[in-house]
Amino acid sequence: MVIVTCIWELEKLDRQDLIYDVLLMGGVVNIVDFNRESLSVIGNKLVNAYSKKDMILKTILRAVDLDIDPIGMFPIISDDKKVINLDVTQQVGGHLDYSKKMNEVFNRVDFNQDLGFMLRRE
Repeated sequence: MVIVTCIWELEKLDRQDLIYDVLLMGGVVNIVDFNRESLSVIGNKLVNAYSKKDMILKTILRAVDLDIDPIGMFPIISDDKKVINLDVTQQVGGHLDYSKKMNEVFNRVDFNQDLGFMLRRE
């Protein structure tokens, strides 16, 4: 939620030069809320790593709000080419597995272009 909120705040400030890639893992943001917002502040891609087995998101969030569909359990439906959905259900058995499986998730995401972006800014 913190990262997505920062993205939305940067959009309000019209800052399109700070973020190149974003990787969200087990996100709690509701898909409906996320899809309403622009991704213009992200220079390259937003990767949504989600697990259909995330019982913490399924039970705890839904206990609070029955209508929530967290991005950590579902793909983000967007026409924006920046959005890449990464189903990590096979690697991540639940919400607490993300920290243990982080290298496996990172290996499935290509962030090699980031170095070029950072060097151009200097």
